[in-house]
Amino acid sequence: MLKDRLKSFILLLLVCLSIYQTGRLWFEDLSNRNFFYNMVMSKIQEYQKFQHLEQYYFTKPNRVVVCFADEEKEFAVFSHTQGETGYLQQVTKDVIKKVLQKGDYEGAFSLEELQEKEGSSLWQYPGVVLDYQFLIPFSSLVWELGIKPVSYGKQLDFFDQIWIMTNDQMPNIQYEVYFINGQERLGHVMTWKEEKNKQLLTTLIKELKSKQFWTYSSSKKDGLSKFSKNVFLPMNTKDLYINQVLFLENPFLKDGQVNEEALEQLMNPFFENYALKWMIKKEQNRYVYGDDGIIIKYFPEGMIEYSNQTIRGFKKEMSVEEAYQVAEKFLSKDQQLQNQEYELKDYEKQGDGYRFCFQYSFYDFPYVISSGIKEGLGLEYPIEIWVENYQVKIYRRWILEQKDLPIYLREMQDTYIAAYDRLAVQLTEEQKQEPIQDLFLAYYQARMDENPQLSWVFHIGDQWYYERAR
Repeated sequence: MLKDRLKSFILLLLVCLSIYQTGRLWFEDLSNRNFFYNMVMSKIQEYQKFQHLEQYYFTKPNRVVVCFADEEKEFAVFSHTQGETGYLQQVTKDVIKKVLQKGDYEGAFSLEELQEKEGSSLWQYPGVVLDYQFLIPFSSLVWELGIKPVSYGKQLDFFDQIWIMTNDQMPNIQYEVYFINGQERLGHVMTWKEEKNKQLLTTLIKELKSKQFWTYSSSKKDGLSKFSKNVFLPMNTKDLYINQVLFLENPFLKDGQVNEEALEQLMNPFFENYALKWMIKKEQNRYVYGDDGIIIKYFPEGMIEYSNQTIRGFKKEMSVEEAYQVAEKFLSKDQQLQNQEYELKDYEKQGDGYRFCFQYSFYDFPYVISSGIKEGLGLEYPIEIWVENYQVKIYRRWILEQKDLPIYLREMQDTYIAAYDRLAVQLTEEQKQEPIQDLFLAYYQARMDENPQLSWVFHIGDQWYYERAR
């Protein structure tokens, strides 16, 4: 009798559990199905999380500068679209990895001491500079190189440049690697020696020296006191043929009407099953696409805004490197973006997640928009993406495409010195005394109804100025 009661109790308990699980399956997040489901999904997610780590490098530099240590050809700047850049970065990365594993830490020095000291290795020997647009955690580099943390890692903390200098005037090649933090005005130095028969980096630098590239000078090497920090300045810009004007358009808009078929093709990859999505057309060419968890809005200016409504529950802590993998993997769903040059401009930690900001570039020049355009779009950068709990929470992008028109090549008759002289006419005496923080060429767009123009971009004091290139 007691055994029959026990069987009945167990049977009743199993029925109740099955009803409970069915209820969770129907009315709650699918990830709550049962313990075994959670365990299996956790393993799958861990596997997927590390599948693409080798594809997307958070520590990928904005540009690579080659130092030739030659008065006639001092520096050359390489962008990501140039064929030599990928191999150059790989060779440089291998050297950095060996130096961190086998080299000696020589200590920290002030940036002024490193850059202004007579006979400094920075100006005396050939080498490569990896230049970043924001501070990179040293731990991110160690993580991406796949090496063990080094004892002096906490001292390095962050950097925004890496200089790798090569001295082959000795029996063995001596590498001097400088991790520079421009904000703190500090440089950490490591050294390491290698046999000459393994001098792959020095051989590559010599090969590049024999080719034709834009040449650059260094503001610090040349002692230009007008610049507050080292800036690589383009030389011999006269008589070069450059595309000076961009003609951009919203690819989904024609004669004031939205191409709904093309827009839908853009939206589909963002949904797990796009056949189940719905669409609402609103006034003034506004569209909303969605399903049970994803909402994507299209605005008439050509902006899309993706939001994930399913992120809830316990939030896992992510590293910035892991979050960046999620962001880049998500961006690969945006098929229209695959034909566009873009690069990481900045990032910040926000609560339990990260916000990554990207900017476009055209013909190896960055694309810069005015504060007025930013305010009109409600965007700080053309591409912004928020990652939380190993998922993309929000994705916003201003979609642009070059018009199918002939490239507007024009002979350039300008230098940065002439551009500054033109700009100085508009500056007050106080502004003229301010140091130049940065200087570069970019396509600058002042208004939504204007075409971006190739311009000299000056960062003076805490202000940005744009002088059209001639």
